[in-house]
Amino acid sequence: MTQLSIVPGHEDECLRSWERAVEVRVGCGFELQNAFIETGPGVVIRVADSEVNKSGEERILTSLYRCDGDVEVAERNFRSDAKALELAAASRDYLVRDEETRRVASRLMKPPSVDNQGRMIVMRRYDIQNDWNEFIDVWKMILPVREEYGFECLFAVEDTEEKTFFWAFTYDGDSFSEFMRDGQKAYYADPRRVELETVNNYLAEVRLTPSRQLMIDRNSNAASTSE
Repeated sequence: MTQLSIVPGHEDECLRSWERAVEVRVGCGFELQNAFIETGPGVVIRVADSEVNKSGEERILTSLYRCDGDVEVAERNFRSDAKALELAAASRDYLVRDEETRRVASRLMKPPSVDNQGRMIVMRRYDIQNDWNEFIDVWKMILPVREEYGFECLFAVEDTEEKTFFWAFTYDGDSFSEFMRDGQKAYYADPRRVELETVNNYLAEVRLTPSRQLMIDRNSNAASTSE
């Protein structure tokens, strides 16, 4: 998984560069499986005291890759590729920081769908505390309840080394503020979900942001920034 933190207002330039970088990564042995870009600021919740703060202004572009070969060799080949180095140098003016790369394991991965174009995608990042496996057991029970309320999960990946969990789901409302205010009330009131409030025992911090899904040509594995 890679993440680019983009200075607001420079999304278009970054996406054009990103499309070319995807081509280089594919040539190095990676397969792009999914990609999302934030469309606005979100919130960060410190679970212990329910403190809610606005997330940073940067727009994070998350790319999820698969590599069936030696990941370290493939990544090293990408980092030393002349085109990749050229793209990285040209991108620095509109990035908050250099690209971040994580080695993650996939729990769930659905291919990009034209049905999701124009829909809001809510990205969630959890910083996990206490027992990782116990958290996963609770999350597995949460997932089907959330999906019953129309929140289709598009991916879920885990970084056990950093104890971080990422997932995303669709939301058919009009705005992120509506989602935070009213969009989940029925879901959280469901008795099955109330019983699963124990999930908070495993969450140190939660980050939620509105995003959109980017399309991928499944034949060529080329990325597309069109909606």
